[in-house]
Amino acid sequence: MRPRWPQRSLFFAGCEGDSERAYVARLNQLAEARGLHIWIHGGPLNPGAGDPLALVQKAVQQLQDKRRRGTRYRYAAILLDADTRDQDPERARQVQLEARKVDIQLVWQNPNHEAVLLRHLDGCQNLRPDARQSLAELKKRWPEYDKSGISADKLSQRIGYQQIVRAANVEPELGTFLRRIGLV
Repeated sequence: MRPRWPQRSLFFAGCEGDSERAYVARLNQLAEARGLHIWIHGGPLNPGAGDPLALVQKAVQQLQDKRRRGTRYRYAAILLDADTRDQDPERARQVQLEARKVDIQLVWQNPNHEAVLLRHLDGCQNLRPDARQSLAELKKRWPEYDKSGISADKLSQRIGYQQIVRAANVEPELGTFLRRIGLV
């Protein structure tokens, strides 16, 4: 008789791009290393051209499709760049309403994913570059970072559990998401 393994709790994290998907894969690696029985599905939401409302609508569609096939997520969130939210406050309000209707947490990355990655790094948790400077600031401290070729394994070279905790402490919405899934 084979031993029974506890079933993993499934979570959904809608991802705007490949870098976010690599980040979610890194979270899964850390959860596995910590013995947590969870799995975060990094759902690709592009093409959405960065439009938060289109990304939320695509996430809703993915979640409905998964539900029809029998997949149930305990919790759902979407990683979104806050600089797009700030460009159109009325549209941002629509995004909030749409997400709230279907119980999806919006994790606004302020101002974008690269700035949030920067705040994971040692001594960088209080840096707040604007959207135009965030990639340059990240590359100044992590020259090997390549947005188009990033993977969970490459992220693991600089982002471990302590760095995740650090970021969760300065990124309230990310912290909420990580606590809800049980990682921090």
